[in-house]
Amino acid sequence: MPIMDGSSESPTTSAASSSSKESIELQVSSTSEVHKAEPSYRLLGVCLGVSSAFLFSLTQLCAHHASLHLSSAEIMLARCFIQTLVSGLLAIYSGINPLGPAEVRFMCFLRGALGSLGNFLLLYAVGRMPVADANTIFFSNPIFTVVYAACLLNEPTTKYEVASLVMGFMGVTLVTRPTVIFHGPDESASPSTESTSAVAACVMGAAVSGLVPVIVRRIGDSVHQYCLVFYFGATGTLLATTMLLTRFQPLLVPAAADSLEAYSLLAAICMLGLGTQFTFNRAMQIEKPQVCAVLRSLNVAFTFVWQQVGTKDPTEPLSIIGACLIVSSTLAILFAKGAKAQAESKTSEERSVRVYGRE
Repeated sequence: MPIMDGSSESPTTSAASSSSKESIELQVSSTSEVHKAEPSYRLLGVCLGVSSAFLFSLTQLCAHHASLHLSSAEIMLARCFIQTLVSGLLAIYSGINPLGPAEVRFMCFLRGALGSLGNFLLLYAVGRMPVADANTIFFSNPIFTVVYAACLLNEPTTKYEVASLVMGFMGVTLVTRPTVIFHGPDESASPSTESTSAVAACVMGAAVSGLVPVIVRRIGDSVHQYCLVFYFGATGTLLATTMLLTRFQPLLVPAAADSLEAYSLLAAICMLGLGTQFTFNRAMQIEKPQVCAVLRSLNVAFTFVWQQVGTKDPTEPLSIIGACLIVSSTLAILFAKGAKAQAESKTSEERSVRVYGRE
């Protein structure tokens, strides 16, 4: 009788082993999909988006007061430099290359460059046209985001997202009240007030900023958020330095003894800016670009509240209505995402039960 080698495997055993391995891999993949469909995970992106809008509104409030002592380029330079330093150190401490994987470095650089360029164009427009008009045009970027996401990512846009988009844009318009739409009988939308270059810069800024959520969504989880924050800070530092060297913005640098408040506000801007970037980049990695763009417009309502609290300006009824519309659009997204996440989680669990059976 021939003696069989103990190390050899029969075809039946090999096939069973291969089938078992494939089953384990399929189960791991299914488990990952179930985890991503959980309501807590799906709502995390929405919560991060709201948090980023809240922090960004506080950053704007501090920047408004700091602008009495510092130029916009100086504020941008300080914020972006600290952002680059902190995110780079965090990445190195965590064992992550701040530049990210080689295959997606161009996309990361593009995200940082477009984000910085959008801020630069907004600053340019605000200096040459009414702030309300500039913000109204700039915060139309969710419209561009919806178009980009549909064309580049083939992501469907639900009726809830469209309704929230329209409602949010109407709210932004009522809060800012641009003179193009809301002018009295003795007023007119003067071409000298709204120069062609400023309007073009605002439209370009909205178009550029609308592309950022799509790029981050395309990158996905292949890059850590530290890398995305690092790229934004590095490109913003380069842009702000260029603005100062070309004297597009003046270099003021007040004495610390005379402007302690200015430097305190500058430190707050740096910290709030860091929080804004970390939460917003992570939200864009988790959530759809359309949803992130709608949630981002919530900062208009937050800024309106801070302005009313910090100043004694009379409250306009249209501003209150607009703020309510913006908040309502965000709440609509929250409820829609919660219902969808719960439904997807239940469907995924039922599919898993059909495949593997109950334990």
